[in-house]
Amino acid sequence: DALSLIEGNKHRSIVVVSEEDKVVGTLSDGDVRRALLRGHLLATPVVDVMTTHFVALRESERERAVSIFQETHIFLIPVVDGRSRLVDVIEAY
Repeated sequence: DALSLIEGNKHRSIVVVSEEDKVVGTLSDGDVRRALLRGHLLATPVVDVMTTHFVALRESERERAVSIFQETHIFLIPVVDGRSRLVDVIEAY
């Protein structure tokens, strides 16, 4: 299911949110590819292959997004509130 979502957007990644709407990770097509190369199956739970060390910004830090996109290879940055709940997603393009 996650791979279908990734394929369906132009950013090659998705933000992973818990049942409490907290951002817990990101998953990119590269994460899936590396997991497959390590022997994981497509049915492997997202939590087992997602990136948990991800960039997130608070609403007041939005202006940092441009420089982060220029300095990294990420395409989406989640915007979170003080409780790590997803507020918005900033897209690289």
